[in-house]
Amino acid sequence: MLIEFNFKNFKAFKDETVFDLSATKMTEFSRRVATVGYEKILPVATVYGANAGGKTTLLEAFEFMTKFVCDSFGAQGNYEFTREPFILDEDSRKEPSVFEVYFTKRDDKKEKIYNYGFKINDDVILEEWFNVKAKTARNFKEIFHRGTDKVEFAGLGKSYKDIFGAGLTDTTLLASIGARMGERNCATIGEFFCGNEFIMNGLENAANKKDITDKYLNDEKFHHLMLEELRCLDKTILDVKVTKDDVTITHKLSDSDNTVEFPLKMESAGIKKLFAYFPKAYNVIDDGGILVIDNFDSGLHPLFIRKVLKDFFALNRENFEGQIIFTASTSSLMTNKAFRRDEIWFVEKDEKGISTLYSLADIVDEDGLHIRKDESYEKNYVTGKYGAIPDVFEEQI
Repeated sequence: MLIEFNFKNFKAFKDETVFDLSATKMTEFSRRVATVGYEKILPVATVYGANAGGKTTLLEAFEFMTKFVCDSFGAQGNYEFTREPFILDEDSRKEPSVFEVYFTKRDDKKEKIYNYGFKINDDVILEEWFNVKAKTARNFKEIFHRGTDKVEFAGLGKSYKDIFGAGLTDTTLLASIGARMGERNCATIGEFFCGNEFIMNGLENAANKKDITDKYLNDEKFHHLMLEELRCLDKTILDVKVTKDDVTITHKLSDSDNTVEFPLKMESAGIKKLFAYFPKAYNVIDDGGILVIDNFDSGLHPLFIRKVLKDFFALNRENFEGQIIFTASTSSLMTNKAFRRDEIWFVEKDEKGISTLYSLADIVDEDGLHIRKDESYEKNYVTGKYGAIPDVFEEQI
């Protein structure tokens, strides 16, 4: 599970930005907080902000790091990458970009915490590091640290040290070389990143019949849960059939006991969006990973989204391996009936074009008091109490 994601100098985020999914000591919804060793980790985070404020960019930063790692692990030689630094001042264009995560490993009985990151400029990996902390340890132990002129293999066996640098180039991750060599710690990095799912261009464009048919052809649990979700959108649905070639949905006719089958392409936008979301959510719950969705609330009713999230929490409680991070614009989702205060995040862009990230749990009023869990989050947000709203004034229509 992701504990923390840090990055710097990526698009609108000029300064160091910390996206911390560690649970605070707040008491609401305590049963859905995952415990790994001495860490308390949140399974969900929702991000709000004005249009063009940077909330999508936050997800893109994590997607960039994920793609960098996974593609590098799959590459046999140099990996070509294109970074996008903050470009509204000359210094930031020249400064490096940094990406770093703290995470746990699926089914790790020793409950270790892993720290991995890298620093890059336009065409070179400047620095890369990997550290591990045991459950009972106070400090991290270095596995490797790679700089521009020196590589240290403090936590690797001698057999790896002797041959590790053979395939290392300025654009190759040390972690990917280690994973190809079978070094178990390096393989953990790839396992964490490459199990993640991203929906960045709209739910309506993400439904993939091949993904559904390949994995869930004979999965009865998936079939049952998928049908249950579909019937929340359309009560005429009686069945969903997954074959090797297609997905069809059976509807009951209104004037008889007969039925009719529709292929997925003929269904409503809402049904298609559910088919885009549900298999990926099921996947990260079943196998572990993070589901990242931009504009999750686009075209879906707020009450339905709340129901879907409730089901995600219920299923996830069995093993607490899956996480979901999404952006939203519908303020009616922002309620203390659905979220903890530390699960709600905001992105705000200033007059210099610099985006900043902060949590509802971080906000204090003029008296230094934190937001109470019984406040109306939605009302406070739309009236500007939390910031991160469009710079417009309200006038009567």
